[in-house]
Formats: sequence, structure tokens, C-alpha cells
Amino acid sequence: MNLFQTIYKNHPEKDTIWSLADKGDLASVIDLLIKTGAHEEDLGELLFCFGDGALAEKRFTTAIAILVFLTDSLEDKSEALPLFKKIGDIYALMSEHKKAREYYGKLPLTLENIRVCFQTFLPCLDMDGLLSLRDIVLSRISQPHHLQVHAIMDDMMMKVAARPEIFQAHCHRYERNMETLKQIPPFISNVKALQQDSLSETNQSWKPTILRVVDTVYTKRDDVWHKLFVHTQQRDLGRVKPDNGGILMLFCNSPEVLFDFVDRIQTDNPEFIRHECRIIIDFNLFQEILSVYDISPLSRCDFVIRFIDQNDIQSHLMTLMLERKLPFANKILYLSEGDHSFFSQQVLPVLKECEKKMLQNAARYEQQMIEIFPDAFHDNVIHKIRTGQQLRVLLYASKFTTYMQYSIRDIAEGFRQLGHKTFIEIEDEDAGLGIRKEVSLQNLAAFKPDIIFEINHFRYERHWIPKSIPFVTWIQDLMPHILSLNDPSLITAHDYVFSFSQSWVDQFFRTDAAFKDKKVTCLPITISNNIYYPMPWVKKKYDISFVSHLPDPELTFLPILENKMIPEVQSDSALIFLKKLITDFDSISISQLSEIMIKTDARKHFANKTCDSIGLALTEDLLKLTESVNDNKTFSRFSRHLHFLLKTKPIMALIKEGHDIKVFGKNWEKFSSFKTIAMGRIKNGADLNRVINESRINLNLSPGTSYHMKAPEVIASNSFMLTRRIPKQYDTMPITDYFKEDIEVILFENEIDLIEKTSFFLKNNEKRKTIAKAAYDRFIDSYGVKKTAQSVLNNLLNKKLKTTTLE
Repeated sequence: MNLFQTIYKNHPEKDTIWSLADKGDLASVIDLLIKTGAHEEDLGELLFCFGDGALAEKRFTTAIAILVFLTDSLEDKSEALPLFKKIGDIYALMSEHKKAREYYGKLPLTLENIRVCFQTFLPCLDMDGLLSLRDIVLSRISQPHHLQVHAIMDDMMMKVAARPEIFQAHCHRYERNMETLKQIPPFISNVKALQQDSLSETNQSWKPTILRVVDTVYTKRDDVWHKLFVHTQQRDLGRVKPDNGGILMLFCNSPEVLFDFVDRIQTDNPEFIRHECRIIIDFNLFQEILSVYDISPLSRCDFVIRFIDQNDIQSHLMTLMLERKLPFANKILYLSEGDHSFFSQQVLPVLKECEKKMLQNAARYEQQMIEIFPDAFHDNVIHKIRTGQQLRVLLYASKFTTYMQYSIRDIAEGFRQLGHKTFIEIEDEDAGLGIRKEVSLQNLAAFKPDIIFEINHFRYERHWIPKSIPFVTWIQDLMPHILSLNDPSLITAHDYVFSFSQSWVDQFFRTDAAFKDKKVTCLPITISNNIYYPMPWVKKKYDISFVSHLPDPELTFLPILENKMIPEVQSDSALIFLKKLITDFDSISISQLSEIMIKTDARKHFANKTCDSIGLALTEDLLKLTESVNDNKTFSRFSRHLHFLLKTKPIMALIKEGHDIKVFGKNWEKFSSFKTIAMGRIKNGADLNRVINESRINLNLSPGTSYHMKAPEVIASNSFMLTRRIPKQYDTMPITDYFKEDIEVILFENEIDLIEKTSFFLKNNEKRKTIAKAAYDRFIDSYGVKKTAQSVLNNLLNKKLKTTTLE
């Protein structure tokens, strides 16, 4: 212990000196020291001891006050450097990191001082500040020392990565993303190389080049750390939709390109029909991205996302194109400079080689078509039907329409019950829309079908199908390509057309130029009795159930009532008109709503009445708001709103009457009125069959078709159903054309009639059972899948030149 430390330790006025220093009265401190015997030349050393003593006693502000006084007193500031370092260290101990940097910044730019200063950013995770200071430091030192500064910077980032909360956040995000990859096709088939090796049980060996700190991502490129900025110059890519151009392919050469693209395509309302989007990315990079970025939005976008490893492009593309035989991408998105060169050098040559082999295979299969399906093939099939021989039926379906899948599934079951073999061609579960011509030809060559069966599409749409194969088309929706068909030669003598609606046969096919000279036969929808069947052993759980999806509320007019803007509102008068229209809808019955939805003149009359009540003239712009379809021929917001009301008004009437009702399907939970009765989605098949059997009354509220798929599902389950009556002239498929009213099916007219009949049948169990059994017997005898499949074959035997109805 030196003399000055001894004086400090034994000084009788130590506490007084510290107190004066706390107040900033260092002049009084000097006076007191001199009065107590200190020599003027010794004051600096003595004050330093008092500062050190205060620091030892954790009187940090006292120590700083004394040390700052000393630095200010020195004429030669170079002598103050140790004091600046000590002051900075004290501020760091106090977690006043900005003040610490202020004093560290007075020190020479040595590597050790740079390191000390950089460390002040770590406790509060001010990474932006750290990067900014690094850039300032680099601008003040010579180029040869830059690498050393970057090494210090890397050490700082690794210290942040090693913090338990940062490391665990990355681990948890990685684990969630890996689960997403496993659960959502086609991710899992393409990321088998991704293992959790990069994030071990401890953080000691983890050396990331991408780091997420709070909500900001930092990345290391060429040994230099940068803040990741997402580019926005191509924001219009967010408007790319699957129906605009088939399969997309793009290259993500950096995290920000992937983040930016995901941001542009994610949506809360993804399209049901989704094409593929193939993303080429370095899987080493992708593996790190999984720890910093939530990829779950990719499962909710308008595309089926498929990742391809940049490090193994040739092998991966060969597998997809030649082994999996997926459709080729027909659109490339160039998102970064150099993408064009990358695709031309590394991707397109591989795809051209695959295309060459595909064309060779297709040519070979086309040659086989001539041999397998000669000109006499059609007549041979008719002979096989007539003589009761086993047939092979190929059915086309698409995974992007569940209705078609279920219809194809059920009619295929009918053919199998007749003893025939079936094969359903459908996209792979982990693929986008569409099947390659080559694959379709391969299936034809391998299965050698006697009959091809498809819903809503014709032979001419698959030009490679031999003309000698009987081709059956079952129209269940008058799609635009059907309504616009005007060339009768496209429907050949070996094409067999069925319509699920007799009214379409009478009102469209008999007069349409393409069909009026063709035989079009009404074929009602059917359902497999192996999937929907009676379960007499189950107990009734629900008084009333209704299974149907609701439109998303954001796609109806309801947002207007919450003062949200919708694209259709372009003027104040439009907003006033729609608000009044919505409230007027609440005051009318479902019968009136149905008439407005179906009849143009009723819709115009109601719109005009609404305008009169608020003093507006019904302009063309206002009337257009009530049209049933948009300019792009999809359902309008007006149609969705009416569909919403036609489904919910009967439910609301039953709720107000106090009935116990449960609703199944999507979007019900988004409406406050139905949250307590919404049961969520239910799977078609066994789950739905059970709910139907567990319900005393099943509601059939289809807006435009009373003999909708819902009807045979309930009837085949030998369960009771209440069906909303649709005026026969507007009912696409009247249920009373197939079942006797009041004996086999019960219909209601409006909300009052629904309430009365609900109350009656809930009290009369035997009456319900009698009616349900009568409908069940009729269905099995006349409209089951076996009967329906046989009707198709009978029609092939008895083809005539005009539209008919199956008996």
C-alpha cells in the first residue's frame, strides 16, 4: 500500500469528500484535502485514490465525478487515456452503455479498444448501433486492419448467438419449421438432407451466418456482417396468381430474396386450385433460414411450394421430371441480377434433356395407342357390355375439386360393384394442378381402359386420347368452356354426355348449337353406400345439424357495417346504398332472398326499392353492385352475401326459437352469432357419415339445388332430412323429381314453416324414422352407385340422336 492509499484509507473526512463529489463540488473537496494536510502537488494522486476507493465501495457516480474532474484538470490529455478507460468501464458496470462508449471513443483505435467499445452494444442487443459504429471505425483505419475488425465483429455476433434466449429462439423456430416441412407436401420429399445438425443441444458449436435478434435478421457474407434489408422494387409479384400462368420456377440466392417473395405471395385467403412454385435455393442456406424465418405462410399461399437444392440441381430436377414425371415449369421469375445467367447455364440445359426424353417416351406411347385402341375398339367394347364381360374403366379426377373427387370416387365404386376394374387418374398429393400428356398416355397404355369417364370435361380437351375409346362426360356444372362450346364436331360419335340436371337437358342442351343433335342424358348424382350407410348402434347427439361452408365474412358485404372499405365501393352513394341493402336483407324471408338471387327482375326491383327509401336514383353503377358474377365471371360479393344469408337465416331462426343446433364447416366461428355452435370442419366420409347418423334432423339448405350432394349423403345414411324448397323452375335438380314429398322427403317453405316442422319432427321419432327409411329404400333401389353405373353402361348400348332421360 503506497503513501496516498494510506492517507485515503485513514482520512477522517472520507465520507464528507465523497458526499461533496456526489454534489459535483470538487472545489470544496480540494479545499478540504488541503486543510487536512495534503500538499498541492499530491492532490491528483490522492483524488485518484479516493476515486478508486469509491469504486471499490460501488459508489460509481462518486468515482465517475472524481475521475472526470481529474481528466478535466489535466493539461496533457494524453495522460487522461487511462482515466477515460476507467470511466468507460465504470459506466459499463452501471449498464450506461452509451456513456461508456463516449469515453471508450476517446481512446486510440487499437484492436483491444475497438473490442471493448463493440461489447457495449451486446447487453441491450443494439446490433444496428454496433454495425453503424463498425462502419465508422472501418472508415478511420487502414485497409489492412479491416479483416481484424471484421473478426472482432464476428466474435461479437457469436457472443450474441450464444446468449441462451437467442439460441433457444432459433432452436424453437427451427423445430417448428421442420414440423411444417414434415407435415405439408411436397416439402418433406425435398428436404431430407435438412437435419438439425446445425443446432446442437448446446450453443457452444453453433456458428451461424444468419442471425435473428428480436425482429431483425443479420447475415454474414464474405466474412462481413450486414443487416438484412428486404427489397420492395418488385412488389407487384404479390399479385401473381396460379391461374395466371401454370407452374413457376425461381432462384433464391439470398435470404432477403426468399423473404421478399414469401411476403408477396402469402395470403389469408389462398386459392383452392394451386399450381406449383419451384424454388431453387442452397439447402445449406435454407437450413440456416429455418432458424430465423417462419416458413408456415408458404402453406397458406396460392402455390404448392417445392424446394430444390441448388447444390444438386441436376439430380433433383431429373428426379422430378423423369421419375416423378411432374409437369414442366412454364414460367420463370427473375428476382435478382444474375438469375437469367443462372437459369440459362444450370437449369435450362437439364430441363431440355428431360424434355427430350419425355418427348421420346410420349412418341413411344402414342405408337402403342394405335396398336391397343384400333378403329374397331369402340364396337368391341359395346360387345363386351352387351355380353356382360368385365370392363376396365379409367376415371379422371383432380385433387383441386373435392366435389369431383367424391363424385368420381362414388361412381368408381358403382362400376366396381358391377364387377369391373377401375383406375382413377389424379395429381400426386404433393403436386400442383395438371398431369403431363406423357403420364396420361402411359396410364392409357398400362391400364388399357375400355371406357374413360370424366366430370365436366370432354375428350377433345385431351387430344391424345384415341377416338375409338368410349368417352363418358358427366356434366355437373355448366362451366364457361361448356357454355361457350359451339362446334358440334368436337363431340364425336363415341362421346357420351350426361347431365346431372334435367332442366339443363331441357333448357340448354336441346337448343345449344354444339349439343342439340347429340344425345344428352340426365344422370342424377349418387353416393357410395359403402361410405354413407346406416349406423343404428350410434346414439343421437344432435337435435339438428347442418354441414356446409360459409363464405369468409371479408368476402361478403359485412365489412361495410364495421366501417371497413371494400373495393366495390367507389362512391359515397354506393356506400349508402349497400348499407341500406344489407339492413333490408335482414327484414325479408329466405324465399324472397332466393327469388332475388335467381331472378334478375326481382333483384332489380329490390335494388330500386332500396334506392327509393333513401332518396337515391338506381344508376347502372349501383345496379352492377347486385350482379351475381364479376367481370372475370366469378361469384360476386353480392352472390356470396346472399349465399351467406340463405344458409344462416334458417339457422338464426332455429337459434332464436331455442333449438339445439350444431353447424359444421369452415368460417362459422368467424361470426359471433355462431361461435358457440360451430363445430369446425368435418371430413367427407366416415366422420361425416357418423355426424349424419348422430343427428335427429339434418338440414339441406343448398341455395340453388335441392338434390345436392348433401341429400344422397343423408338419405343413404337412413337419416332424416329437412330440405328447403326451391321454386321448381329455379331448382337445378328438384329432389321431388326423385323422391315423394311428405312420404320420402320433407320440404319447408320459409323460416316459420321450418320452425313448425322442426318442432313436430323432433317430437315424433317414429315419423322421422318412417320417412327416412322410405327415402333410403328408394335410393338403394333406384339411385345407388351400382344402379347409376349400370345406367351409364345401358346408355352406351342404346345411344340415340336426341336428349333423353334415364328411366
